[in-house]
Amino acid sequence: MTATFEKFRHHLAYLGDPRFTATTSALSLGFSNAVAPLCESGIVAPGLMQAIEIDLLYCVTRHRLWLATPLFAVILTDHVATTFQIPQELARSLTSGIIAVGRQTLATNAASSDEFLTCICIATATAEDEESLLLDLGFGRSLLLRIKEALGLMTQQTDHGTRYLPELDAQIARIVTTIADELQDSPWALQRRRLHYLLLDSEGPWCDAFIRHGTEWVFELLLKLSQQRVMHIRELTKELANLLPHAPEFHGERTTTLLCRLLAARGLMAPEGQRTWRNLTLASELTAAAFAANWTSDASDLRSEIPKLDAYFQASLIQQRIEDTDLLAAAISEIRPLTPLGLKTACRRLSALKGQDATRLLLQKTLPSESSFCLKEAIVEILDELDLAVGQNRNKVAKLRHEQYVDSNN
Repeated sequence: MTATFEKFRHHLAYLGDPRFTATTSALSLGFSNAVAPLCESGIVAPGLMQAIEIDLLYCVTRHRLWLATPLFAVILTDHVATTFQIPQELARSLTSGIIAVGRQTLATNAASSDEFLTCICIATATAEDEESLLLDLGFGRSLLLRIKEALGLMTQQTDHGTRYLPELDAQIARIVTTIADELQDSPWALQRRRLHYLLLDSEGPWCDAFIRHGTEWVFELLLKLSQQRVMHIRELTKELANLLPHAPEFHGERTTTLLCRLLAARGLMAPEGQRTWRNLTLASELTAAAFAANWTSDASDLRSEIPKLDAYFQASLIQQRIEDTDLLAAAISEIRPLTPLGLKTACRRLSALKGQDATRLLLQKTLPSESSFCLKEAIVEILDELDLAVGQNRNKVAKLRHEQYVDSNN
């Protein structure tokens, strides 16, 4: 029940975004007109219909680019039928009605089912946890279970109640194989794809640039920005001219500013003063693996460089470039230069290279002297992972949270 309320809160918050106010109103009106006979006949109770409408409004708005994709209708129908326990034929009637309204109201792509499934596979492979992924996509667990099994991200589980055609499994497997091949060539291929889908519904002058020149140059621009943390509009304009040398129509500070505003709306950067821009966490997350792979300094420089980096850059550099266990141990002992994510990554790396016992002992020595709540909590979580008094460590986390609450209210 709690999960259901959380889902509706999430969906309503998304639909309440000013960008979608007019769209949501048009979709809701069209859906109400389409299902009026069903409501009048009493086939579906008003309360249930309202819940179904919120789900459908969210899915159609969230996945507006895929409304013309046949597989989207199949998956949405299955989701409605299994989630609300209604017959397939009724679910098909409801979904086809709102998709028809959506295609009249929203800009959609004539995308293939493969492209749609690839987008979902990328989202699944890069999600931090399953619950947030389910909230974001709006679909039930059936499709995600299949994709996760194909990606090899989960242990053996049973898929209950799904009614997809058997051919879907082969389609997912083919897409996952393609993604795996791309990862062989570029370890950050998933993040490049993720950025591509994030920008797919862009409007304005840069939409044409994405269609004609792809989005890899945007990835390179974000990598540069994330390395420098802050860039002036003149620097960004110069970098764009280098990345798009054959597209002079996109050169100039005015068009660069439009691009920055677009990327800001996608949560990738933010203004820092009147004419400077800074990277946001999502930009660092997308580009961190590429940053670490392109690192050219000696390993001995890492100790002085790591404190200058944000969380995702620290984690990727530690994971990909540090083999020296003494260097890892020194970074963990000094701890202050590390973010919580960097600390967790360093501990997991040291545990893999030197063993759990050495990491556990080091953390036990570090915990009492550390004053930062966030770093203390990270240490306790790592100790949990190392199977050291799991219950006791969880009690420590609760105690630390209580201490932080008391401090914040004094």
